[in-house]
Amino acid sequence: IPSMKPFQFTNDTDDIWVMNVDGSGAANLTPDVGSAVIFDRVPEWSPDAARIAFISNRTGVTRLWMMNADGSSPVQVVPSSIEAVENFPAWSPDGAWIAFLSNTEADGFAIGIARPNGDDYRTWPGEGSDVGRLVWMAEDRILYSAFDGTDYEIFALDPETGAGSNVADHAAHDFRAYAL
Repeated sequence: IPSMKPFQFTNDTDDIWVMNVDGSGAANLTPDVGSAVIFDRVPEWSPDAARIAFISNRTGVTRLWMMNADGSSPVQVVPSSIEAVENFPAWSPDGAWIAFLSNTEADGFAIGIARPNGDDYRTWPGEGSDVGRLVWMAEDRILYSAFDGTDYEIFALDPETGAGSNVADHAAHDFRAYAL
């Protein structure tokens, strides 16, 4: 577990900050580079704590980005040639992949994965609507919550096969999936 914790501070813009667990040493990793930058959000540490995946609209569209843990070298992960909006990054346990929610005008929402350098990009149609955060489980399943038309359920996606399933199929709302 890194000694620095990423967090999001909201004022006129949303930036990603880190600080020591005792509250000292706060540092803004994503200071605004211009007035058009509105937000940098949803930071997620890589398993080795060397990088942080996040979403940003710094190019005008909400895209998946990655930077070093000190805020250096921010890069957009999914190429701009793919017309999508990304959200809710989740690292694979080995750090080889990043899962994310992808939304395109033509296809609606999907669960996407890509290598941290943007290679091997692929998506699968998601179940339901109003999708919540993703979590990549150690047994190599990507979990997410979504509205199935009746209530919120937890769905699983196998990134090897693209097979999906409802893993919490019952009559109560299941809003979030977390790895414990």
